[in-house]
Amino acid sequence: LSTAERTGSPVFHTLWSYVLGYMRTSLIHGSPSPRGVRMFVILSCHALYIYRSLDNLSVMLRYNGLLA
Repeated sequence: LSTAERTGSPVFHTLWSYVLGYMRTSLIHGSPSPRGVRMFVILSCHALYIYRSLDNLSVMLRYNGLLA
């Protein structure tokens, strides 16, 4: 993970821990189905997008004095 990711929200750490654990399990126990991999990638991307959007929103609100 990059420096920003290591110092980010616990939600982000949890998401990446899950992603890395899933990848490790897949390598150890054999390849999961292509459909399962696609669904996992899609859900991971959506979760990351939502997290980054909320993070950007909180930065903007703090910058404008609307969030303590």
